[in-house]
Order: sequence, then C-alpha cells, then structure tokens
Amino acid sequence: TAKTSELDLVKGIEDGADDYIKKPFSVRSFNLPSFLLFLQNKMQPHLIFTKKSGTKKKKQTNKTMKYYSTNGKADKATLQEAVVKGLASDKGLFMPEVIKQLPSSFFEKMKDMSFQEIAYTVADAFFGEDVDAESLKAIVYDTLQFDCPCVKVTDTIYSLELFHGPTLAFKDVGARFLARLLQYFLKKSGDSGQVSKPGVNVLVATSGDTGSAVANGFLGVDGIHVYVLY
Repeated sequence: TAKTSELDLVKGIEDGADDYIKKPFSVRSFNLPSFLLFLQNKMQPHLIFTKKSGTKKKKQTNKTMKYYSTNGKADKATLQEAVVKGLASDKGLFMPEVIKQLPSSFFEKMKDMSFQEIAYTVADAFFGEDVDAESLKAIVYDTLQFDCPCVKVTDTIYSLELFHGPTLAFKDVGARFLARLLQYFLKKSGDSGQVSKPGVNVLVATSGDTGSAVANGFLGVDGIHVYVLY
C-alpha cells in the first residue's frame, strides 16, 4: 500500500515467520521454498502494483506477446505482469507463447556486430512489442557493460563465459536486465497512475552468489528495495 514502510515490511516478514514456524527452528524442519510461498500470501497487502480505484481499464490496441505458465493452470500474462509477478499463480514459470525466428541476415552479419548489438536484436524479437526501441536499447546496453567472451575449448566446443560481471557470477546478466526492465515498468505504471509509492519490494532467498548478484544488479535502480535472506 502507499503507506507501507520498510519497517512495516520487515514486521510483516517476522509475523509471517512466526506463523509458519510452529516449533523450534532447525535446518531440517525449515523448508525455504514453501515458506516463501507462504510469505508471498502473507505479504499480499504490501504488494504495490494495484490500479487506483475508479480508473477505467484501457483496451489494448496493439497485439503484444503473451506469456503462459509451464504448469498450464494460470491465465496468460503480459510481459509487465510476468516481470512483476515473477512466478505464475500456479507456481509455474512464464514462457513466451511464440519464439520468433530471427532472419538469416542476422546470423550472416553477427560476426561484424558488437555483443550489445547482438543482444539488442534478440531482445527486440522478444520484447519489442512491449518496450519502445529507445528504452529497450538503453536497458540492454546498460545491462551489458561487460563482455561475455565465447572461448574455444576444442575444435567443436566453445564456452560462453558469463562470469565477467561486477560480482563474477553468471547471474549478473539476468539480474541486471531484470532490474532495469522492472524499473521501466515501474516508471511506466507510475506515469499512468497505476502504481503507488514507495515502489516495489524484492525478496531474495539465497545460500550463495545470487544475493550479491541481485543486490548489485538493483544497485542505483530507483523505486525498488531489495531484501536478501541468507
């Protein structure tokens, strides 16, 4: 809600944990995935992406990409809904309805293109209907401020090295892109009056390098607060 503070969120997490754990804590008895699903329902009042009452839903004029759940029981979602929700309501992963075929000319010119140019071309095929070209290009180029070299292992095997980002984890690539895409939709919803401040709260559960990659990926991204649970 608009009045939710960081302290309110932390208090909600504590209350959720108290409700979930009915016996003395132990690693054996604590199931993190089920706790996070429980916490998601517990924190439902704190979710930010809600439309103001009285606003009329606009009709879609352009046909945009839809995303379906791998569990097949949830409604199809737009890109914005998929990015904000993360998981579908049936706990499945979102997948695009259509994977567009890139033209042969793209592959012919690829050797003369930069890493960022290649990434933008691919991103445009997936997200170009939902994100304007200028914004998408800025997201891609800001995400990939480091190289991901394709290193020869043998004559027939090459390795794409994704560990050259700021935290030396492959998750730098996905986390930085997600952060900037989420910021784009947050700003877009704010401009249209569909989102309340202070923004979006992101909960991250990790036992390794995910936390540092996500924390760094969202660093400096306005309107998003990240809470890392180790």
